[in-house]
Amino acid sequence: GRCNTTHAAFNHEALSAGYPRGRRELRGPFSGFDACDTVEWFKNQGVELKTEADGRMFPVTDNSSTIVDALVRAARESGVQMSAS
Repeated sequence: GRCNTTHAAFNHEALSAGYPRGRRELRGPFSGFDACDTVEWFKNQGVELKTEADGRMFPVTDNSSTIVDALVRAARESGVQMSAS
């Protein structure tokens, strides 16, 4: 897959409006870490995102492993210990 990371709705109210069943619950989290923050975080991890015509944002590689690798690397650098069972 490609991994839809966020949506190009850079206002937290507009972003939460895309989730009719969870709009109210998402206002708080989105006001603390919104789409702009998500794009910036991935950029700092070396992942460039692109915006499609419908607003969905994906890594320019069109490969979800780009996102997985960035998340795993950030977790390890933060001292998270991972194990598979």
